[in-house]
Amino acid sequence: MKKTFLSTVGLLLVGTLFSQTLEKRYNNLSVTYYKYSQTEDGFAFFDKNTNSVLVLNANSQLIKTFVCPFTDANASLIYTSKVILNSNGKFKFVITHNKSITIYDEDQKVLFNRDSSTIAKFINTLSGPKMVLLSTYGWQEVFSITGEILKIKEISGDKSDITAYPNPTNQNLTVKIDKEGTIDNLMLTILDINGKEIDNYILDPNLKEAIINVERLNKGLYFYQLKGKDLDAKPEKFIVQ
Repeated sequence: MKKTFLSTVGLLLVGTLFSQTLEKRYNNLSVTYYKYSQTEDGFAFFDKNTNSVLVLNANSQLIKTFVCPFTDANASLIYTSKVILNSNGKFKFVITHNKSITIYDEDQKVLFNRDSSTIAKFINTLSGPKMVLLSTYGWQEVFSITGEILKIKEISGDKSDITAYPNPTNQNLTVKIDKEGTIDNLMLTILDINGKEIDNYILDPNLKEAIINVERLNKGLYFYQLKGKDLDAKPEKFIVQ
């Protein structure tokens, strides 16, 4: 289910008006900004209708189509880059599908696969780049990887940046963003324990707080994740009682 949040009194913090020019309207709400290499960036998303990943440049022009060698209506694109694992100039796609995490290159070659994993996070550390996987069994696995992880800006999800309360909850979940300035293409995604997207909310770029009603969700563990241009927050847990 996909929803749009506007800056309305009582729901979201109202921000100041700003000048803008619409460049592109996507029907797919999972469009995410990526930095493909040191000199290339753009937008990419998983198209469920064609079972493909569509890669666009920063001007929203299609530059690559990757037809996935699997069928899964719940598949989603986690990360796209030319410089993770190796620097051969080919796109790599990190995709969650069929309760697995797989990294493909643009020629459909499998570079990495891990069953029973649904959420992946890429981070830079003092000892080199790492890939963190969340298992469907509840544990996390950390892998050292080669190549580079390129991000313009990352919100880590620490309490100083993003908080959600009350947690646990049985009615409303309030997600608060303690960041200055605007965040373009801001989106809040709700995922289940298997990494399946349940809801996507398009948020106002000036948003500081959003209230999500979770009464219709079954009791259990869920995740919320914030993404936007120059923003990639890690999935954070919340519990529905």
